[in-house]
Amino acid sequence: MDFNGGRNFAAASMIKVPVLVALFSAIDRGDVDPNTILEITPELVAGGSGYLQYRPVGTKLKLMEVAELMIIISDNTATNMIINLLGGKNVVNKKFTSWGMRNTVINNWLADLSGTNRTSPYDLVYLLARVERGELMSDPWRQKMRKIMERTKTKTLLNQGLPPGAKLAHKTGDIGSMVGDTGVVTTV
Repeated sequence: MDFNGGRNFAAASMIKVPVLVALFSAIDRGDVDPNTILEITPELVAGGSGYLQYRPVGTKLKLMEVAELMIIISDNTATNMIINLLGGKNVVNKKFTSWGMRNTVINNWLADLSGTNRTSPYDLVYLLARVERGELMSDPWRQKMRKIMERTKTKTLLNQGLPPGAKLAHKTGDIGSMVGDTGVVTTV
């Protein structure tokens, strides 16, 4: 079913899913070393979700820890650190476009509480389907992505309608004026 699937909405923290795909596909291609150490810099510190905003500037963290914080607790500073590592907003946006995501764009660093970062339900479903089919990264990185997304802390949206035994790998978003959830459901 598709109801307003192509309609452009504020992405909120759901924008972190395409950022994670961009990161893991870059690692899979050999463009990024998964053992990279990232440093918190003043221009990347963001309010809102997460606790890295409270860590001192100059704190060093493992890339995989930053990726997990971006998804599991929706850390905005972690997201900015990964976008920066990947070359910035323009580079990441070009990657989204190359994947066929017509409505997904990062216009501002996080926290984007005014909703200028945009996406559509279709783009998110299309992206996750491509990941599941193994088109954007190899299976080990797809499995790692799924394992991280299965640990998302917020459980108030998609989780509510799932039957017993179903697994959900997802990411929520909430900027007050909009809430959303995107993910992959696996049933037994």
